Amino acid sequence: MKKEAFEKAFAEAKASDFNMELVKQWNEAGNQNTIEATGDLTIRSIIAMEELAECSQAISKSLRKEDFRTNLIEEIADVYSMLYHVMCKHNITEEDIQKARLVKMKRDLDRWSKDK
Repeated sequence: MKKEAFEKAFAEAKASDFNMELVKQWNEAGNQNTIEATGDLTIRSIIAMEELAECSQAISKSLRKEDFRTNLIEEIADVYSMLYHVMCKHNITEEDIQKARLVKMKRDLDRWSKDK
């Protein structure tokens, strides 16, 4: 997405408009496009890897440039979107991810408390 177009849409967007019905519609449309274009959903995993690389690059640039926040937000959003497709492909739920994050956070807290 062009920088100016993203910045304009981002400024007008309201987080409260984000809902699971929109996510469901987006996922179904994206999956249908992928199926029509490639015959399967493997391409979504490849695109997810590409988006992760772009996000990594944006993180690096954000450390070197002052006005890079908007690009970083856009790349993180792309990663979230593509990971959602990967999750759907592998029947991974939001609950699965929350549970895994809980396990990892508790592990980190345990490690960090031992370091003191």
